[in-house]
Amino acid sequence: MFRTTIGPHRDSIIFYVDNLNLDYYGSRGEKRGAIIELKKAEIEIIKKETGENPILLLDDVLSELDKENQEIILNIAKEEQTIITTAAIDDFKSYPNETVFYEINNGEII
Repeated sequence: MFRTTIGPHRDSIIFYVDNLNLDYYGSRGEKRGAIIELKKAEIEIIKKETGENPILLLDDVLSELDKENQEIILNIAKEEQTIITTAAIDDFKSYPNETVFYEINNGEII
């Protein structure tokens, strides 16, 4: 078995809001929002360095969040070229009409 013992995936990032550690005091929505904001910062760096617009990939990011936090996450994602996977398509009913939806059922795109 191989494993990597060094690298960025082994680093911990701690987010603070008003001097409070989000890991201890933040809700799930606040934690996910912080991660998406970090991803947006990465996107801006990539745009600046390469001139390319990367795609933001979010996997099941809305699960276990209340509607208010879902809306916050969706508003952040709307600003970028984004692919979101979900098991709950109803979470996206408030998305703009230009949004493209693909449903996969039994391995086939419907």
